[in-house]
Amino acid sequence: MFTSWQISIATASLMLGFMLSLQIKSQAQQKATSIPSRRIEEVTNLLKESEEKKNQLEKIVQDLRSELDSVKENSKNGEKPDELQDKLILTGFSPIKGIGIVVKLDDGKQPIEKGENPANAILHNEDLLKITNELYASGAEAISINDNRLISNSEISCAGPTILINKTRVTPPFEIRAIGNQDNMISALEMRGGVVEYLKFFGIQVSIEKKDEIDIPSYAGSLDFKYAKPDIRK
Repeated sequence: MFTSWQISIATASLMLGFMLSLQIKSQAQQKATSIPSRRIEEVTNLLKESEEKKNQLEKIVQDLRSELDSVKENSKNGEKPDELQDKLILTGFSPIKGIGIVVKLDDGKQPIEKGENPANAILHNEDLLKITNELYASGAEAISINDNRLISNSEISCAGPTILINKTRVTPPFEIRAIGNQDNMISALEMRGGVVEYLKFFGIQVSIEKKDEIDIPSYAGSLDFKYAKPDIRK
């Protein structure tokens, strides 16, 4: 009989193995391009080694998928497959769809007045944070920015003229998709003195549209848990 924690660990291991398989190749390519003086032979060996590790991880992922299918098949008195799927949705590792809203944002297009700070008409990472925080506070169940799924440890940070979301560089225009109660989310964004009114005051272009069906992809970034570990006692 499989217990709840066994299924949770199998799920986490599956997703972590998949992320690591992608990350190893990415790191190898970054090393190869960031050190131009490295000899071609060394770069070739590095890529070959990374490819071998990736293949090993792909085999592990395949085995874990088989184990997970077996767990879902045989878990009759423990955690049900529907409950397992709910966990995947909650953690962001499953693509989802549902009713919600689409918020489109772009830098201001109005001419800059003399003495005015040009940065006021440019979208910053803080603006995206304010919008996503309002959406979560109003009951959003899932959010993505330019097809980057947000999870509990997602980062929205400044990187020069661009913004980093899950370590992926994004630039305006931005499309924020949120699944949840449409009226609640719109009310939170458009409240008097709220984030939308603030952005429009500085010329930022903002539009909000209701959608009967919104597709949000699964989380595709890397995972790096240094302190959190599963509690196998439960």
